Amino acid sequence: MILDACCGGKLMYRGLDRQFNDDEILFVDVRHGKFSYKHPKYPKTTIVQPTVVADARFLPFRNKSFNLIIFDPPHDQYGKRSYMALRYGSLSDEEYELLLWHTDLEFYRVLQPKGILLVKISGVRRKTTLEWLTHFKMLLDNAYWSKSYHCRKKTHWIHLVRK
Repeated sequence: MILDACCGGKLMYRGLDRQFNDDEILFVDVRHGKFSYKHPKYPKTTIVQPTVVADARFLPFRNKSFNLIIFDPPHDQYGKRSYMALRYGSLSDEEYELLLWHTDLEFYRVLQPKGILLVKISGVRRKTTLEWLTHFKMLLDNAYWSKSYHCRKKTHWIHLVRK
């Protein structure tokens, strides 16, 4: 069983999530609904429809329920009413560290022994992420530069194994 612990609008799947049944992958997010950014030239809407509305810090699942967890938390801090905050979420450095502290414990609890934690994170928060996920050891770290014209940041896909 696969858990996407912060699915948001499932934008990274580009529709591929539809090939999985609910008994194969569970999508979790603290939000549910339609989030719109009103801009005169570029209005945007993100639809967040998780399988289960829950906080990744306090997961409502039994111990050792998953063999893979996908973790794509808010990568940066944005203005509270900005398009990026509405679409992806926003966390201060302190909020981000607190999230990591809780999710390290929760992911360790719900992930099977030798299970994989796949973390998608901004290069800016890579070091902090690895410092706080103490119940896991790194297997791979794949990095690439964003192709977006407005955002030239490195993104990491970090593969971690439960200790």
